[in-house]
Amino acid sequence: MPIGPRWFDESYPRPEQYAKMHDAIGEFLEKRGYPEKNFAFTTLISMTDVTTLRKDIGHYVDAGMNHFTLGHNVPDEGALKDVEVVMREIGGSLK
Repeated sequence: MPIGPRWFDESYPRPEQYAKMHDAIGEFLEKRGYPEKNFAFTTLISMTDVTTLRKDIGHYVDAGMNHFTLGHNVPDEGALKDVEVVMREIGGSLK
């Protein structure tokens, strides 16, 4: 699971790099007869405003991501509120 936008620094895999990793893993799975739909292509995306987060998620979905983990720097009530916002504002629009 690669670490995504805003977590540590600017070294995270961008969607273009992620797509290449996705393709390489997909080829590996195909050679072994493992259905790609059963594999979790994921990344950790740090919380930001909903508009930016939605764009980030969209770029990674286009690159092959089918799951993501919402990252938060501080495990407090603010993190829970952010999860609620993401569920309400973004969750229903994910495939």
